[in-house]
Amino acid sequence: MVVKVCKTISILMILMLFSGMNYLVAAQQDVPDFEDAMFEDDWQQRAEEVNEGELHILQPRPDANEYHHHSRLKITQQSLETGWVDMVQCHTNLDATSALQIVFTLGRVRDLRISSRSKINRAWVEKNTVQLEDISEGSRLCLGLKTRALRINREKIILKNGPFMRRFLDGYYPMRMSMRVEYPEKKMRLLGVKPEGITERIENNGWLDIDVRFEGRLTTEISFELEEAQ
Repeated sequence: MVVKVCKTISILMILMLFSGMNYLVAAQQDVPDFEDAMFEDDWQQRAEEVNEGELHILQPRPDANEYHHHSRLKITQQSLETGWVDMVQCHTNLDATSALQIVFTLGRVRDLRISSRSKINRAWVEKNTVQLEDISEGSRLCLGLKTRALRINREKIILKNGPFMRRFLDGYYPMRMSMRVEYPEKKMRLLGVKPEGITERIENNGWLDIDVRFEGRLTTEISFELEEAQ
């Protein structure tokens, strides 16, 4: 498939997670004319190699310049009753652009706030969105919120996140996703993590860490059961 590149295009990077949609939309950026782009080395081969959504687990990269979505979730006794989970969500190395917004699905998030930011000129919360302006390379943004992330079915509890993705036009590009989940180990027992192949580390004091580099669409599913049911 050959795509004609115009002088201005819109970047679309989508991240859908935590039982709701969370996506980022960047403003237009200048790019070379299509005629100029045709003469770039191996441009057609690179276009043919663009991932169209199939999940590929990748090897970690030693440098820290790649986009990184990382979050920390805390499941409490109240979470087990309501499904709402406390979360800190951070984005590192966002694409440098003039404007970008992070959009959450209405009804799936509350108490949304900006905790910190760097190399982002302006940032503010507007209803169920976070608006960003003048983003430079090496940026970082952290948010605090509550998300309705748990699916509770009798004794079984599922924390299903995704799909995570980094999307540009019709292609999907590499990104790193890491997550730490804190849960009450005296009330919950971990059953497993999907999909297979992602790196996980379990600590005895009620922590679970997930770290994966991938391209395409990634959905994770963490299953627990209530200890009282045994």
